Order: sequence, then C-alpha cells, then structure tokens
Amino acid sequence: MFHCPLTDIRFQDQAQFFTDVNSPVFHYRFHPIGEVKITLQALAVLRNLPTDLRRKLAGISRNKYESGEKNFVIESTTWKNDLKEFSIPADLEEKQLLLLNHINRKSEGNTKRIFIQNNIDYPITFSVNEAEFDHVLDSIKEEGLIDWDHSRILRGGIRTVTGIRLTKAGRGEIKKSMPQSPMTSLVTQQITTGNVKIDEKIEQAKKLFFVIPENMENMRNGCETLCFVLEPLRKDLQQFFSNPDVNAFFQIVNDFDIRHNKPHTKQLIHKEQLEWIFYSLLNTISIYVKLKNKLHTK
Repeated sequence: MFHCPLTDIRFQDQAQFFTDVNSPVFHYRFHPIGEVKITLQALAVLRNLPTDLRRKLAGISRNKYESGEKNFVIESTTWKNDLKEFSIPADLEEKQLLLLNHINRKSEGNTKRIFIQNNIDYPITFSVNEAEFDHVLDSIKEEGLIDWDHSRILRGGIRTVTGIRLTKAGRGEIKKSMPQSPMTSLVTQQITTGNVKIDEKIEQAKKLFFVIPENMENMRNGCETLCFVLEPLRKDLQQFFSNPDVNAFFQIVNDFDIRHNKPHTKQLIHKEQLEWIFYSLLNTISIYVKLKNKLHTK
C-alpha cells in the first residue's frame, strides 16, 4: 500500500507501520492523521467509500491525535452508524473555529508563530481537499482573526504558510467559544497540586472536555480523566469533607457510565449531564487543593 486510505496522501518514507502479519488490524502512524488502526475487513472496502466519508474519518483521527487522545479502531460498522458518536463540523464557521483552536494550541497561547502546509494539515478542518482547507485558512485571515509572514505555492500546488499567529480579534473569537457561565473562572484557573503529572492530567481533561467542536465522547473522556485524578485522593479528601459526603460523591460518579460498564450504571446521553459531572469533579479537586494549601500554610 502506497497511499493513506483515509487521505489518499502518498506515504513515501513518512509513515511508520506496526502491522503484525497475524493481526486482523492495519496499524500505522502518519503525520497528517496521527495513529490509525483499521480492521482488514474495513480496509478492503474503505477505498470504495465516498471521498467525503473517508475525509470525515481522517478529520476525526487527526483531531484525536492533536488533542492527545487515543484513537478508535475503524471498523466496517463505523461508517454504517453514520459516525453519530462524533461531532463533525457542518459549516465554514465551525471549521474556522477548529483551525483557530489548532493555531492557538500549537502557538502555545500565541507565544510563538507556527507553520502550516495544506497537503498535510487539511484533515484538521475535516476538509475534503487542500483547496477547501485553503478557503478556511484564507477566510479567517480575511476576517482579521490571524496574520502570517509568508504564503508560498510550491510545485504540485502544495502551499506553505509561515509565521502564523492569532490577532487580538482571533484571541477574542476563541475566548467567546469558551464556556460562558459562572464556572468560567473554575475552568480557566491553573490548579497546582504540587505534582506535575497530576497537573498535566487536569489540563488534559479540560482540553478534552472543551475541544471544538464539542462531542459526547471527548466530554466523557474529560470526566474520566478527572476521575482518575480524584480516585487516589479519596482517603485524603476525608480530611476536608465528611466521610458520608465523600462516599456519596463517589457513589454518584460510579452510578453513571463514566468508568464502569455495569448493568446498574445510568447512561449519560445529554451533554448537560456530563457538564454537571465535569464541573463537580473539577470543583472538588480545586477546593481540595485550596484547603490543603491553606492547612499547610498555617
């Protein structure tokens, strides 16, 4: 196989293959879409699928890769279910916001300028091809949301854009997409536990939960990450909260299908349910850290 089945981009020497001859899964890592696993049954029919459907799969894979989230295995049932579990941008405005958030993430809060190449980066916006991606990129520049140093067209229609950064208006557009609620300060505050790895997990949970466009799977993964942070602190929490309250809190979490796949768990089918769980988990961690620091400074 010489081309990526999701993007049709030629592999050349840019892909790593992990496929075992005894495995029923084709497994590779390729920068335009990250790490991909496709069952051999799905691979056999994938190239016959409509281009826009394969590009949706490419967009999902690339965005999971960018957010540091583990990718799913593409099976023949994945597209038969119309990708209902995933939130896919439907219009130009949603694709613009995806690209703005990508630029913000890669520029580390606008502290450095970034590089984009259309034939590698078009899956970020779920674009069908480089031309559609260029349209999204040019449109956010025309609206004054980004600026750049140079844009060049190379052989074969490949376009490179260097020195990209968000403008003040672009940063404002991203800020508008953040949660507008009394919980905003809870989300934007830096929680420092004294353990760098735990702090990174908390930040990763927030990125997953508020990734644009939002979807239930990412929100659920954000909640799950915070559960993993809180679980080892269960006994320590009892220093600051009553035992019945701590037990009741974990009972609520366990009653929903965040971490446990048991018959008694309640399904979370509305984003509002996940918001309630997420903010409860995050607020508990935040208050725990504040009270612990207060106690230690006395």
